[in-house]
Amino acid sequence: MNKIGGAIVSIALCILIFAGVLVNVFTGGVISLWFKEYFGTRNADVDNKIFKQSTTYNEGMIDDLAEYKYELKTEKDPVSKAAIEDVVVERFANFDASKIQDSKLKDFLNDCRNGEYAK
Repeated sequence: MNKIGGAIVSIALCILIFAGVLVNVFTGGVISLWFKEYFGTRNADVDNKIFKQSTTYNEGMIDDLAEYKYELKTEKDPVSKAAIEDVVVERFANFDASKIQDSKLKDFLNDCRNGEYAK
């Protein structure tokens, strides 16, 4: 009876250790996912803010604005002009116009935002 009791205790101990390992793995995974979700989104927000302050981003946006201005200037169809103006307003809604050095391009953006360009 003593050997059987010792074997049962050993099996129970092994089961408890295995269950403990599973619980640790599961809770570690959950905590890791929470950590990544909580801090990962904050890191992405910071990265996005840094990128939007970069010269590359601003020059790219200004180049795109110049292309839209050219498209609007050469377009004959009033419906297409209105669509291009809507794209400019939407795309540059949060863009800081003070980053634009060219006064004509800055005026173009302000006119589009005020709905005065295509008129």
